[in-house]
Amino acid sequence: MGAFIARQPNGLLCRWSSVVDNITHYNMTEEEYIEYRAEKAREEARWELENNPRFIHSFSEIIKKRDEDLVQQCLGVIENPEDYTAKEIEDARADMVRLQSVFDTLVELMSKED
Repeated sequence: MGAFIARQPNGLLCRWSSVVDNITHYNMTEEEYIEYRAEKAREEARWELENNPRFIHSFSEIIKKRDEDLVQQCLGVIENPEDYTAKEIEDARADMVRLQSVFDTLVELMSKED
């Protein structure tokens, strides 16, 4: 949907919609406009959760994807060591180990909540 916001001569905001080719909202304060946009985002998020089966994935799929991504990162460093200094490789590996540990701890905590 195409739309834009304009500041009216009185300092308030109006919204023009190219769908209806007219003003759809007027005399909005900045806070009212922000709330309007927030409500639209909430509606879209609710719709995604309720109507889009491709939107929600299983947690095991996330774990698998995480593991594949970490493997790809390791392979990139291993296959292209000339692109990295020894310190960069060491730092990247240490960071990956740290991040994996943090992630695994979070997975444990989330699993206990279920």
